[in-house]
Amino acid sequence: MSLAKVLEVIGMKIGPNCYNFCMESDAIRIAKAERSMSDQAKDARRANLAARREENEADLNVEEQLYGAGIAD
Repeated sequence: MSLAKVLEVIGMKIGPNCYNFCMESDAIRIAKAERSMSDQAKDARRANLAARREENEADLNVEEQLYGAGIAD
């Protein structure tokens, strides 16, 4: 909820300076929230990539056991 809405609900009169302050603080709050969300998305992508790498390594280990030298003997 924006600061301007809170001030309006409590019945405080909003002048031009207060309005400008509210707009600036809301812009900063939104930018921080977006940055936080993008950091979480980066962490999720890193986790997915690590899981895929581990799965690929496990698959390669199984394939090496099936197609190694001397298996047909």
